[in-house]
This record gives sequence, structure tokens and C-alpha cells, in this order.
Amino acid sequence: MSTEEKVFVKIMSGMMTYAISQVAIMDQEYANKLKGLDEVIQYKVGDDIAYYTIIKDGKVEGFDGTADNPTLVNEIALEDMVKMFSGQADPASLVSKMKISDANKALELAFIMEKIGEYMEGMGG
Repeated sequence: MSTEEKVFVKIMSGMMTYAISQVAIMDQEYANKLKGLDEVIQYKVGDDIAYYTIIKDGKVEGFDGTADNPTLVNEIALEDMVKMFSGQADPASLVSKMKISDANKALELAFIMEKIGEYMEGMGG
């Protein structure tokens, strides 16, 4: 994959973490669902990209690299992440291609990204 695609994934990943943190500030119902969570979600994209999101006490932070003790690990091919972020593929259609460390945990936390998707759809995205 090209450098441009890797940069695209890094930018979009950062934007998603930022979006989660902003929705948590502006949407009280969403914020309440995040309260009490203590999660470290690790993402591995292809061979070169690793980042993680910490959700604790209703706050959301994103970091580059590999977390020490993630509660959930999601691995996906770079080309599939590019397709998802560019709208060429529905995220649900890529789940079967992902490696997920704990399917039950992933289902439990699915609301996090689903809410972001709802806001994006509401804005025509």
C-alpha cells in the first residue's frame, strides 16, 4: 500500500477518536454510556500502523503505538481500512475479515462507533 493510504488511515483514525471524545461531551446519553467503562482498544492496521483508544471515566484519548494491556484488539488489513474510511465498503461487511480478540467485548462496545455513524449519516456523510 502507498504512503498516501497509510497517511489517510492515520488521519481518519485520529479523527474517529476525536469524534468519539466530542460526542461524549455534547451528547449526555452517550456520555452516560461511556461512564464506568475502563477499556483500552488496540487497533492494528496492516503491518505498519498501530494505535489505541483509552476510554475511562467517560473520557476518550487516542495514542499511537501498542498498548500494554488492551481489553480488546482489532486487526484489519490496510486495504480494508482504506475501503471502510473512504466509504467504498460498509464496516459491517469487513467484520468477517478482521481479527478480533474478544467478539463479545466487541459487540458490547459496538455502540461507540454506531453512534458516530448515526451522527455522520445525519449530516449526509
